[in-house]
Amino acid sequence: MGLFCGLIFQALKKIDKKHTVSYYVASLLGTLMNTGFFMLLLLLLFGNSEFIVGMQNGKSMVLFVATFVGIQGVLEAVICAVVGGSVTKALCNMSWIYQKKK
Repeated sequence: MGLFCGLIFQALKKIDKKHTVSYYVASLLGTLMNTGFFMLLLLLLFGNSEFIVGMQNGKSMVLFVATFVGIQGVLEAVICAVVGGSVTKALCNMSWIYQKKK
């Protein structure tokens, strides 16, 4: 997942000259990918288990995923986008690794 976040950031920073939007978008997409990969693997590996089937209560798979992720997923995405983007921006601004070559 980190690789995908890095690739997304690299693609966005070509468009965003100050990189500010790139930090926040990459953080948001990282959170969404994490949740998406988790739910995908949960359903692929344990989708037919008694526990997951019992939690579904006869609902469709899409409705089950939306219910399972729900408000927590939305709050996590917003908070991680704001905090992750801000921390990344601060670290990149003070880091010698990211400084432009003169």
